[in-house]
Amino acid sequence: MTKTRLVAAGTALDLFLPESRPAPLVVLSHGFARSAAHHSGTARHLAGRGFAVAVPEDTRPKVLAALVQELVRKSGTAGEGLAGCLDPQRIGLAGHSAGGAASVEAAVLLQETATPPRVVCLLDAVPRRSTLRAAAALRPVAFASLRAEPSSCNANGSTAALLARLPFPVEDVIVTGSTHCDQENPSDGLCAFACGAASTAHQTTFRDLLTVCLADALLAGPAGKGGYAAQLARLEASGVVRRVEVPSVADAPVRP
Repeated sequence: MTKTRLVAAGTALDLFLPESRPAPLVVLSHGFARSAAHHSGTARHLAGRGFAVAVPEDTRPKVLAALVQELVRKSGTAGEGLAGCLDPQRIGLAGHSAGGAASVEAAVLLQETATPPRVVCLLDAVPRRSTLRAAAALRPVAFASLRAEPSSCNANGSTAALLARLPFPVEDVIVTGSTHCDQENPSDGLCAFACGAASTAHQTTFRDLLTVCLADALLAGPAGKGGYAAQLARLEASGVVRRVEVPSVADAPVRP
């Protein structure tokens, strides 16, 4: 695994590359007033399992969409430092808090391009009004929402409002007893002061579920064969997570 600091689409980012290439690209976005450094542990873990992971400093939706396109272009251009590193057909978006909201909005933008994402994974996303509007336009895609217990830091579990706007059915997965800081790796004292300290056990749960979700959608072979559903079932049986099926807007019952 190699880590490179570079600038693409006008933002600084850390790019973690695995040994095996071309690799699927995952853009992992941090939360409001946080930084790429707060997801370096997760990015290293993913790169060690075959993913190229870009962790940008600027997580606005248009920047994320432009970043995917620029990195893919560089990978497909002979003579570029990234030539041959990325697989343009295997794109994933993941994000924590406001970065999760931005990932949904970026996915809607990218689905109109030659590099649509195959998977979107949310880590305790906190949607904006623009996210709720965009959600209805998201086409069916592999999708996971992993969140903490409701608190002021995640707007009392506001991810649920986002999931209710999606035009396809999804699961709402709550990691029992977790806080809004548990999706970071590493987290810090500032997040702990505002939202409650992260625990190693919960950080590992979020990281591992994110990994198998991405693997199911983006990796071939044994690493990508139904691991997410199986792991969720095991964790639910042991009380580590709670799962709620969220019907699509089209399937929701009509009020009389």
